[in-house]
Formats: sequence, C-alpha cells, structure tokens
Amino acid sequence: MRRALTIVLLLALMAGFGFGVNRLIASRKSKIPTEATVFSPSATRPKIVLPGTLYLAQNGDIYRLSDGFFTDLHLTSKSGVWMQPAYILGSQNIIAVLRSAEYSNMYLVTNRGHVVRRLSNNATTHGGVSLNHWMFYPHVGSNGNTIYYSYDEPKNSSTLAVDFSVWSGALNGKLAGTQLSVSNPFTGGDVDPTPMAGGKVIDHMRPAKWFFHNHESEPTTEVAIRRGPAEDLYITLGNYDLAEGNATFKLVVNPVVDWIWFGFMLLAIGTGICLMPDAVLERITAGVPVGPARQAGAAGIRPMAGA
Repeated sequence: MRRALTIVLLLALMAGFGFGVNRLIASRKSKIPTEATVFSPSATRPKIVLPGTLYLAQNGDIYRLSDGFFTDLHLTSKSGVWMQPAYILGSQNIIAVLRSAEYSNMYLVTNRGHVVRRLSNNATTHGGVSLNHWMFYPHVGSNGNTIYYSYDEPKNSSTLAVDFSVWSGALNGKLAGTQLSVSNPFTGGDVDPTPMAGGKVIDHMRPAKWFFHNHESEPTTEVAIRRGPAEDLYITLGNYDLAEGNATFKLVVNPVVDWIWFGFMLLAIGTGICLMPDAVLERITAGVPVGPARQAGAAGIRPMAGA
C-alpha cells in the first residue's frame, strides 16, 4: 500500500512539474501577428526621415515622399498611366511621362499634382498609329531648363519599329532641339540618358550579343571598349530578359593600360639595342665627336687628378 501511494505521489509531482514548465514556456512566447495586424496597423511612424523630397511611380500613380510620409499626387489617369518622374532643380515642379496605349507625352507637373502644361504632342491625327511617337526617361540638367530624354525620332513610317535616340531640348523653348545619339535599327535604341558635366556626350558604347543562323545556341559577345590615356572602360552584355526588359552589364575599368603597352615598347627597344653586335654599334657611333678625355686616353695619356 505504501509503495502504491509513493508511485501515485511521484506521478503527481511529475505531472505538476511538467505543467509548470509548460506554463513558464508559454508565458515567454511572443504573440505571432495575424494578417490583419500586419497589414492594418493602428499607427505608423517612420524610423528614418530622409531629407529632401523623393518622387516615385507605382501602378500608374506618382507619389511624393517628404518628411517620412508618402503623398499620392492624384494625377488623372483617364488617358494612360503616369511614370518616370524627374525633378527640376531649383523649382517645386517635376516632369512626368503619361503613357497611353499608342503614344506617350511628357508633362510639367507641380509637387501638389497640378498639371501645368503638356510639353509634347505625340499623337498624330492622320497616318495611323505607325506615325505616333514615344518619349521616355526624362532628365533635367543642372541649369533647370535643359531636358534630356529618349525619343523615337527619326521615325520610319513603313514599319512599327520603335528605336529610341537621345535628344535634348528646353523646357521654355523647343523641346526636340538636338539629337545627341543615333541608334541602330531594331535594337531598341538608346534610353535613360544621364546629364553630364558640360552637357556633352562622352561616347557611344554598344555591347551586344550576336546570333548567327543555325548557330543560335552559340552567340558571340561583342565587347564595347572606350580607350583613354588614364584608363580603359570595357562593357559586356550578360544575361537579359526580353519579356521583362531587363539586362545585366559588366563594367570593367583597367587603369593605365596604354602606359603598360608603352612600357613594353620601351623594353623591346632597349632589349634590341642590347642585343645589337658591337660592329653595328661602332658604325652607328663612328660619326659621333670624341671628347678630350677620350682622345687623351687613345694617345696613351692617362688623365690624373689634382694633387
């Protein structure tokens, strides 16, 4: 009887100890947030407040990020979707692209979402959609007036190809003022220009992959090279996705490459001189005037230092 009571008591103690450990662990466990608490917060507060103002585009709308809060500009989207906002230095306005189904235009917009004016008119009233134009990737120069963008002009009306070239113009003047690049046909063209110091085009670099008939699985890589006295720039095209419009480029900067070749040239010249026979060197130096010290040595007189 005593043994049975001892077993029961031990079992009760074990059960009580297990229950106590379970409750202790449960009290230490954090609550897993539900979907409602994650996506519907009662209050939000930015951890880091960025200085200045950022403009972003998402789902056809343009937003302003300022003082840690996003503000929808509520631009009208009856004729298309808004994208690619570009800030104008020294003002409170931006340039934005309104993309329609068959063309796109650039607009001057205030930071409050009011359209000041349309900068382009790329929808033709005659000739069909093949004569419509597209403008994308606006960037404004440091003077606040010069605008750089991609534009499918000149246009080939016989095809529906859209090959962009880089153009520049003035916000307060002629928009399509100067064509800065000439794109290759059926390549998509030149896009996303970046204003540089002085407003000059440094170079046109076109890395590519060439596919040949019956050898489509073995493309060749064409490296774009820009040489200079200080460094050489190599750009190669890596992976790409035509459906998504994404591409990966590898940029390699090799410094003082030309000087390395110049050093090899000097080394080769010096090696050649060292390997020349003495008879050849004597003929080369036969007409060189001989100094007084060498003449004295040839006469058997050894020049002596002073006492």
